Amino acid sequence: MKIISTFNKFRPHFNSILGTSDVRWLSHHIPKTAGTSLRASFDEAFGRRQVYDLYNPTLVKDFSNGQRLDIPKRISLIHGHFQPHPNQTEFYQNAKRIIWIRDPVARAWSVLKHLISVQKHKKEFLLLEESFGERVHTPDYEILDFFLKKNEFKHLNRPYQNYFKNVPIEHFAFVGVTERFDSDIKKLSELMEVNLKIKTLNAIPSKSVIKKDDFKHYLEEEYFLVRNFIDYDSPQ
Repeated sequence: MKIISTFNKFRPHFNSILGTSDVRWLSHHIPKTAGTSLRASFDEAFGRRQVYDLYNPTLVKDFSNGQRLDIPKRISLIHGHFQPHPNQTEFYQNAKRIIWIRDPVARAWSVLKHLISVQKHKKEFLLLEESFGERVHTPDYEILDFFLKKNEFKHLNRPYQNYFKNVPIEHFAFVGVTERFDSDIKKLSELMEVNLKIKTLNAIPSKSVIKKDDFKHYLEEEYFLVRNFIDYDSPQ
């Protein structure tokens, strides 16, 4: 990590060589919060060449841990599954952070359905299949309950504890709520001074409806972290 420890001393030199000063936005994409649709909106508004998709697992891990990311000078927005780290705004001093969140139970239910529908190769799906057999293909309350209470799935259904551990949610320039996507994307458009058009991608149609109040107790800490944006006590 020498490059970070000496960064302040050589900051102007780094900026001139790497072109990091052109990055204006750090868009942290928490899975199943409409981030795929948002990326399509960014591509159209900024132009594909100005948006850097950060989904490579190795690069995501390094950037989330505070290591520098080498990107073309033309990039103005970084979007992907990287977690916030204070070093990121040292590397990109003009950048503002944006993020979208979702009701924790609704997000967990969406993650579960996505896992069952398109991620059958993952060990988490295999655990579900081992426990429920063919029933796993039609997720219900019992499967969601299992998904929320087992430690093997916590990394999937409790993302806020990771995304906001190094940079508090209050330090973000914009926090959008998926349930208010249409109105919040207008606010983001105003902040970014671009026209972000509403897109709908990567959504899995479902007729199933869950009573979120039955599962909130599993995710109380998640609700607490986003309490200024999503109300734990609102009737569901």
